[in-house]
Amino acid sequence: MDGQLGHPLPPDWERRKAERARKNEAAFKQHNDRRKAFEQGAVDPDERIPFVCECGDPHCYDALELAIPQIDGAHAGKRRYVVKPLHIMPDCERVVEQHQDYWVVEKYAPGESPAEQLAESASP
Repeated sequence: MDGQLGHPLPPDWERRKAERARKNEAAFKQHNDRRKAFEQGAVDPDERIPFVCECGDPHCYDALELAIPQIDGAHAGKRRYVVKPLHIMPDCERVVEQHQDYWVVEKYAPGESPAEQLAESASP
């Protein structure tokens, strides 16, 4: 695959892109965890507060308004993230919950992603 300017991409481009997305998502999730800790006890359990979308796009700063039980439910698994609807990377994650204002995605475990499965089946 060629890059934007017609230059070939490095052979590990997909791995580096996925790693960058994982770092962005982890940073956004950590931010939301700090926000939740700050707000917990100061707001009613059903009061919606702003959190950031935890998608892998480094340029996404979209807000999500969730109640603390909703963010807790979204983060029920360590590989789960809360994102705006359609803010997904299907080659890295699958949608596990769809709500009107937010979706919950779960990162594939190593070796589970569709791209890895395809590469494994193509290997001799």
